[in-house]
Amino acid sequence: MSILAIGEVVIDWLSENPGESLYTASTFQRSLGGNATNFAIGVSRLGHKVKLIGKIGNDFHGQYLSNILKAENIDTNYLFIDNNYPTAQCYITIDKSGEPAYHNWPKPHAADRLAVSDIEDHLFSNIDIMHATGISLMRDPRKAAIEKAIDLCLAKNIVVSFDACFPTHAEELAKQSVENILYKAHILKFNYHELLFWSQGSKTDSIAQLTSSLFAKYKPIAIIITLSSEGSYVMNSQNAIMCKPYSIESNYPVGAGDAFMAGLMHGLKNTLPEISTNSLMQLDIKYWQKACLTGNITGALVTRDKSAYTSFPSLNELTHLIN
Repeated sequence: MSILAIGEVVIDWLSENPGESLYTASTFQRSLGGNATNFAIGVSRLGHKVKLIGKIGNDFHGQYLSNILKAENIDTNYLFIDNNYPTAQCYITIDKSGEPAYHNWPKPHAADRLAVSDIEDHLFSNIDIMHATGISLMRDPRKAAIEKAIDLCLAKNIVVSFDACFPTHAEELAKQSVENILYKAHILKFNYHELLFWSQGSKTDSIAQLTSSLFAKYKPIAIIITLSSEGSYVMNSQNAIMCKPYSIESNYPVGAGDAFMAGLMHGLKNTLPEISTNSLMQLDIKYWQKACLTGNITGALVTRDKSAYTSFPSLNELTHLIN
């Protein structure tokens, strides 16, 4: 399977002091981060070809990221360098309830400067799936670049996978940009908070009710809801089913959604000899469930360490756990 990941390429600074804020935490661990890079490494470790489209600064942080990605067998020929803006950084703190808070700096940064002119037709040759996230649609020029990439995929009948994660307090224009893609993508992923936001439902509504309303509105091939320690839920046009969680002691919750999507893609490929919109439309719900169970495992495993990318499982480890 050949996958294209597009979007954020970021340095993460992970607080080593859970319960402290950005203003009180004093010790941070540097790590590779960003939705696109996390996802790319996840699927690469599971044996798939991955091309990454993103932008870094011409600085030592950018070189650090580039070195890691190359070592992980990611095709970085389209990891562009911006000479005018620094590599993106994200400071991550964990509150007393265990929830992460993300503080991006500086603004603007190189990751935001991915441009329409960077998105060329030949980048999409021999690609089965392209994966993008809502966070990449917060501002131009990257927003326009992601939109162009998705439209090119649709024109070429490439499967589009979309993680709806984005700051729900963002301005209305950013929300509209994300929703435009929700109408276009073939595979949609939401966590519970995003499910409530986009469905405009309430916590008294069932997961099935909330997901059904989104499915009727956006009409994808499949919608997946990640539910943390409760597993996940998947719905296609024929049916819907819960997918049991994989239990593990969680130490740091960052990157679990990206890892889930990497495992999901691997699970789909294990079921289908060819990934296409047609084959996914015909796929029985029990195989979607099996793919989500794989995603539950990979999503759980990355929480064993602070750095998500160091915790992504290898193909051998995942195969052992599945079997």
